[in-house]
Amino acid sequence: MVIVWLLVAMLIATVVVYVGFLAYCGAKLIDSQGVTLPADFRLVVTVTIWIAAIADVVFNWTRGTLMFRELRGTTFSSHIQWRVDHGHRDPLTLEWVRILNAGEKGHIRVTPELEQP
Repeated sequence: MVIVWLLVAMLIATVVVYVGFLAYCGAKLIDSQGVTLPADFRLVVTVTIWIAAIADVVFNWTRGTLMFRELRGTTFSSHIQWRVDHGHRDPLTLEWVRILNAGEKGHIRVTPELEQP
């Protein structure tokens, strides 16, 4: 029964983290266009981001651990940053560097050879 609940938690955390990241990136993109979001829209985005930040810990400790066969950091981004800082250049790590940095430039600090052109 514990495994079932871990799978449910992992699934929910995945959805919440992905939605939160997309909400964050979308709101930043809209803001960068000089458009001010209505107060209720900003509130929904803010609440979504806070919930996603909490889910990020569960995501990292479940999905992140399964993906990389290790538990590093508290959040998934800190896990990816640790891998980059310690020389991991495997395709999965690099894929996540590209995804996270496409959503927010510099989210993961990388050396010049890892930066996208």
